[in-house]
Amino acid sequence: MTVERLKKVRARLDSQGRLLIPAELREQLGMKPGETVFLRVNDELLEVWTPEAGWRMAQALAAQYKTPGHSVVDELIADRRADAARE
Repeated sequence: MTVERLKKVRARLDSQGRLLIPAELREQLGMKPGETVFLRVNDELLEVWTPEAGWRMAQALAAQYKTPGHSVVDELIADRRADAARE
């Protein structure tokens, strides 16, 4: 973890309960105005991430189950061709 990542930034909720993410953090995360973000509570902490970060997390999760030298895409194509041949 970098020192920048550990830096604390203070933010406030407005009168309607909205949280403004400071520009410094939005820039660091590559967030753009109007962009959708995802939120979840994890051990009493609020996590916020962009769709791009979500894809990276999903790819990292899937990579744990990847077998070297084995292509699930090739396997899927072979299954589809076998199904088509049976029809």
